[in-house]
Amino acid sequence: MKKELTPRERKLLKKVRIKELMEVHSGLLTDREKRILTLYSDPNLSGALIARRLNVSRQAIHDHVNRALAKMENCESKMHLLVTRKKR
Repeated sequence: MKKELTPRERKLLKKVRIKELMEVHSGLLTDREKRILTLYSDPNLSGALIARRLNVSRQAIHDHVNRALAKMENCESKMHLLVTRKKR
């Protein structure tokens, strides 16, 4: 039987995925999106801490992260750069 991931484990996996995608697709992102995703991918920083640091709401951080992640995932689904890169 497959063990279900905890919310913390899911969040850590999301942060790892963001780092991987940023390595090949960061050119798609605005400077602000890059900054937020770089902070967000740090396992020691929460959305609330990032929001406080940037003087925006937690919802704004959430929206930026999800929008930027969707942008990179969309590109990855078409180009498969991560898959190609991992095969090397």
